Amino acid sequence: MTRSISQHDERLVHRFLDGELLADAASAFARRLQAEPQLRERHRQLVSLRTAFAADRRQTDRVGMVVPAGFAAGVLAAARQLPADGRWRRDIADDQVMLRWCRRILVAAAVLLCAALAWHSGLFANREAALQASPAEMERAMEQLDQAIRDRAVGK
Repeated sequence: MTRSISQHDERLVHRFLDGELLADAASAFARRLQAEPQLRERHRQLVSLRTAFAADRRQTDRVGMVVPAGFAAGVLAAARQLPADGRWRRDIADDQVMLRWCRRILVAAAVLLCAALAWHSGLFANREAALQASPAEMERAMEQLDQAIRDRAVGK
């Protein structure tokens, strides 16, 4: 009796097959495929399944590829486990890094928009005074924002 792989590993196999992993992550996953028989078997099953879907009906019959028993039931069971409200849990490191950079860019864009609106409204009528922040102050502010975001995400 073979043990099933975790949901995290299942997603990694799919991302590996879809070419979505970064080079380092793909290399590390390829090493895991060589070392872990259950993961290697799941990879083989998915490659076979994808090949069967890509082939036309005659070709599928000729090479003898068969969709695994319980495939439809497995898809339905996985769909039932998804969050009903459409929110997806992100637990892969690559996604968290990308999310952090997107938040930083959005915060920077909002700050720039507010500054531009304040400037054009005449709020900074005194032309001798200027808004200035050192790179170190900006880095500290960004780290504080990142920490606040992490604390809020962990607290949920």
